[in-house]
Amino acid sequence: MKNLAIKLTRKDTVGNIGTIWGVGALDPFSCLLSFGKGITDENFKKCLLSDREAYLAMQFMHDMIFRLKIQPKKGDMNDQKAHQIFANNKIAMTVGHTWDMQQLLEIKNITWDIANHPKEKLSRNWISTEGLSVYKNSRKKEDAVKYILFVTGEEMQKKFINENCPSIINLLSDNELHKKTIYNWKILPSYIENGVTEPKTAKVFEIKSKFTMMIEEIMTKENSPKQIQFILEKYTKIINEVLNSD
Repeated sequence: MKNLAIKLTRKDTVGNIGTIWGVGALDPFSCLLSFGKGITDENFKKCLLSDREAYLAMQFMHDMIFRLKIQPKKGDMNDQKAHQIFANNKIAMTVGHTWDMQQLLEIKNITWDIANHPKEKLSRNWISTEGLSVYKNSRKKEDAVKYILFVTGEEMQKKFINENCPSIINLLSDNELHKKTIYNWKILPSYIENGVTEPKTAKVFEIKSKFTMMIEEIMTKENSPKQIQFILEKYTKIINEVLNSD
């Protein structure tokens, strides 16, 4: 198996366009749940989304990347337009990037690319994490929640480990490495603001891996680039030992 690599780089901008991928999007590095086949039932046979819903998700992703050119902007929920689209009862779930206005973390193949803004005093900027949201008003909320509980269960964890799923290597949990656990999520209540001055209205559940949370914690502290690099290299070594063990 190819080793997981972590590297520290500098960039003049915050990096990629902030995107929200609909669950119909077949991006191999953003679809975390079913090997790039979108959101399906527990047998991977029937998609929980209709063709129309999957199309709407793909269409919005395309518009954001190629036409709207929405860029992450400090102090702003740059993905709120995406959430407004997906929270309209037509889409049950979103899977992909979730910006938290601190730094940018890009996933390229199985490489963590930490992008530091040169103008930032502490070499901190934005971070993008892989996550999944279920909207409380969705027509398919019950199916979505049932699916989440299934894919985060012991049976599916074993399946993902046995399949050596490359698109979810980044979901290894740092405190469960000895158990070779890939999926170890924590469900967090979260809100998406409908505007800068308006109240938070679209309540969602965001699911993140504990390894991702560890990265966020590391990067939001006032560590120097060398300190960050040391921490990342340490975890890279630990993860690679697990991935390459018998």
